[in-house]
Amino acid sequence: MKPRIFFEEIFYALSVFLALSFILEFLLPRMVLAYINLNLVLFAWLINAIILLVIPSKDN
Repeated sequence: MKPRIFFEEIFYALSVFLALSFILEFLLPRMVLAYINLNLVLFAWLINAIILLVIPSKDN
């Protein structure tokens, strides 16, 4: 399995999770933040994005 594909899938999953968490938090305040620390998820998303920028794409 190529590492770029793995990191792309993780990035998409984290992006969807963050979007849904922010929507839920907006609609139902303190529903998500009471159980999940979103700072850690944001940090993992940021590290994953940096890794995707460093790994060369298939087009090159």
